Amino acid sequence: MQHLKEVLNFKKKDFSELLTTYCEITEKIDGNALQVYNNGVKLIYGKRGENPYKPVNNLITDIDLATNYLYYKIYMYLNQYKNILKQYKILNFEIFSSDEHYNNHIIPYNNQYKNDIVLLSGLSLDDKILSETELNVISTILNISYNPIIWSGKFSDDIINNLKKYKDDDINLWNYICETFKIDKNVINGEGIVLSFKDKKLKVQNPNFQVLLKKHLYEEQKSKDINLEKYYDLIIDNVLINYDKVKIHKDSSVLIKLLDLYLYIIDVEKNLDEVEKTLKNIEILKNTEINTLLIKQFYDGFSDDIKYPCLLNFILFGFRAKRKRFPLWCSKDYQNNKLNIFLDKILS
Repeated sequence: MQHLKEVLNFKKKDFSELLTTYCEITEKIDGNALQVYNNGVKLIYGKRGENPYKPVNNLITDIDLATNYLYYKIYMYLNQYKNILKQYKILNFEIFSSDEHYNNHIIPYNNQYKNDIVLLSGLSLDDKILSETELNVISTILNISYNPIIWSGKFSDDIINNLKKYKDDDINLWNYICETFKIDKNVINGEGIVLSFKDKKLKVQNPNFQVLLKKHLYEEQKSKDINLEKYYDLIIDNVLINYDKVKIHKDSSVLIKLLDLYLYIIDVEKNLDEVEKTLKNIEILKNTEINTLLIKQFYDGFSDDIKYPCLLNFILFGFRAKRKRFPLWCSKDYQNNKLNIFLDKILS
C-alpha cells in the first residue's frame, strides 16, 4: 500500500483529482494480514495481499500451521464458523497474538480486540463490497472485533491544500490529519490510518511507528543475513551422498518431506548438540515453537519429544521452498547454484 506522501510528491502524475473523490478513513492496524476466500468448493486461508478484493495467492500452508502458533490458533477459531464464512466470497482480517511469546508486532495492543481478530472488509458471493453495517453484523456473529470507519466524505479544498502543504513533513502531516479528523488517541498511538478511495488505498503512518518499524526491520534483516551455509551443507551433502538410502515420502506434502529430512539427519549425525546450540542464537529459530500436535496428525508416529527443535525449525524455514529473490542465511550464489537445485530434487 502506497504512502499518501508518495502520491502527493509524485512528479509524473497529478493525483489531485483522486483527493476530491469520496474517501473513508480507518485505522491501519499492526497485525498479521489474513484472508479467507471461498472458491465455490472450499474455504482457502491466505496472507492477504495489496488488493483486499482479489483472491489470495499466498496461501497458509501446513508448514505455516506447524510453525506459526498464531495462524494455527486463528485457523482453528474461525473454522468453527465455516458455515458462516461460506456465505461470503472474501473476508479480510487482521490477526494478533495476546501471548507475548508469540507476539512479534511493534504495537502492543494488549487484548484490545476480541479473540485477537479484527474484521476489515469483504466481498459478497455476487462480488459486492460489504457495507459497514454488514461487516459489523458478521463480526458480532463471529465474536470478533470490527475496524470501524473513523471519517467518511469528500475532502474540502482547504484540507487538500494542507495535505499538499505538509507532504514533506511527516510529523506535521500526521498531526494535521489527527486534529482535522478527530482521530482517537488509541489510533494516534498506533501504526497509522488508511485512506480508502474508490480505486486506491493510501496509508499515513504515525512518525513514532516509523522509527520503531525501521529498528524492527533492521533487527529482522540482521537475523536473516547470518551465514548458515555450513548447516545447509550438512543436510544437503548428507542426503546427496546417501540419496538412495534416504526415505523421502515422494507423493506427500512438503511438510512430510521436510520431517523426513529432519529424521534422516538426526539418525545419521548422532551428535548435533553444537549445531543446535548455534542455531539457538537465531531469534526466529529459538522462538518458533513447533506445533507437535498438528505434526503428529500429518506424520503418524512423530515423537512429542523433539530433540533438536532449532534444527527442525531451520529445515522448515530454510528448505520449505525455492527462494527467487532474497537469500535466507546464505549467499544468492549459494541459493541459486546449490540450495535451489537440491530443493528441485527433493521437493519435486
